[in-house]
Amino acid sequence: MAEEVYRKLAGSGGKESVHLESWPVVAKPDLANPVARSAEGGFRDNYDKKVIADMARARQLTEVGLALRDQAGIKVRQPLSDLMAGEFYRVPNEYLEIVKDELNVKDISITKEPAASFSSSQWVSQSNELVANDHVHLNKEITDSLKEEGTLRELLRFIQNERKKAGLNPGAEVTLLVETDNRGQSLMAKFANDIKRQTNLRAIVMEVNDGGEITIDNLIFKLQINK
Repeated sequence: MAEEVYRKLAGSGGKESVHLESWPVVAKPDLANPVARSAEGGFRDNYDKKVIADMARARQLTEVGLALRDQAGIKVRQPLSDLMAGEFYRVPNEYLEIVKDELNVKDISITKEPAASFSSSQWVSQSNELVANDHVHLNKEITDSLKEEGTLRELLRFIQNERKKAGLNPGAEVTLLVETDNRGQSLMAKFANDIKRQTNLRAIVMEVNDGGEITIDNLIFKLQINK
């Protein structure tokens, strides 16, 4: 999680890893002055404690969210629309962005609504009645759009594995042969540009082939890499 926080905060101007950064240079306080010494130490201690507390809370929210996915029987590769959490989980937005990525949800909101507001069947929930506002609710409804996104992720993962099995370098452009039904062809056509860009394909060709087979939500694909 430390690496994820660093990348979010540093953006494109940062280095490849937080471990490659130099230690920051800061002005030394006048430690001969007891007031300055006390203020500097207190600020650093409070800042460190807040960062640690926020990271721990974000990690806890991630663990609860993953447990709710497991409870609902939904893989992490399947995108979901939103997760709602009580005030107990209020942390800076950069931490929530990391949690969103970890849980593969489109949005995370911190709500003042009580846990009872999320009793409908679209939610899977977890509450801790011993701690105020410690409740989390995952929207488990999968729209057609979200289902297509999930299928796309499965396809991308499978194609990348086929590339690895073929011993291809990451930059090598190849042609992908695809054998599937009309529904599968429609999906491939809709996301053709995304698939080509993310798996480094020069072309996608609909053709009978002897490649690997994957079934995703009743859709069957046979995919073969041609160098």
